[in-house]
Amino acid sequence: MAFVMNPELTEEYAILKQSGIFTLTTDSLNDNVVKVRLAPLSRGFVCGNPMIASIFTLGQLPVYLPTPYTFRFQEISTLDSISRDLKIQLAQRFWFWDMFAFKKNFKGKAGQALLVSYYK
Repeated sequence: MAFVMNPELTEEYAILKQSGIFTLTTDSLNDNVVKVRLAPLSRGFVCGNPMIASIFTLGQLPVYLPTPYTFRFQEISTLDSISRDLKIQLAQRFWFWDMFAFKKNFKGKAGQALLVSYYK
């Protein structure tokens, strides 16, 4: 179980909740609860060269842009504190027909990638 000390970072909080790494609680007084301090999600550099193929085919050829993110948080327990910098890699697809798709769930996919990166 974990208590998030700064839930005002709503995107990071939602990603951590979606990951299922911890069972989140609002009880901060329990000694068995790990306290988690979130840091802002940082996005790495994305090369846009694959977009050239999509431009020449008028969007009929889907291209994927791998986007690296770094999810940082600190686990604080009664005995020690562990800082974690987890690299998560998500690919964003660009395609003409994606304009009509509304089932894009960044937080859910980032949560799954965070879970894999945490136990790796």
